[in-house]
Amino acid sequence: MTPNSTVAEEPKIPAKMNAPTEDAEVPAQPKHNCSETFDCPPFVGTVKQPAMPRNGRPMLDANNKPVIEEKVTMEGTANPDFYGSTN
Repeated sequence: MTPNSTVAEEPKIPAKMNAPTEDAEVPAQPKHNCSETFDCPPFVGTVKQPAMPRNGRPMLDANNKPVIEEKVTMEGTANPDFYGSTN
């Protein structure tokens, strides 16, 4: 990444709002903005979820366990193993 030639301005913060570890005598390093753009591919993953028919109740198999199906998702989801034991 190459920084822009102009220096980014520091926000104006009242003197009482400085962090306790910040020294007023040490000059701050100049900050630069970068105009780079990144092309990130969309997140596509799979998640195993209980099969839900139109009536809204999970489908059960012959052993009265929920039928699990694997679905493609565009957003991240929680791992069912994490919250499956608490329900």
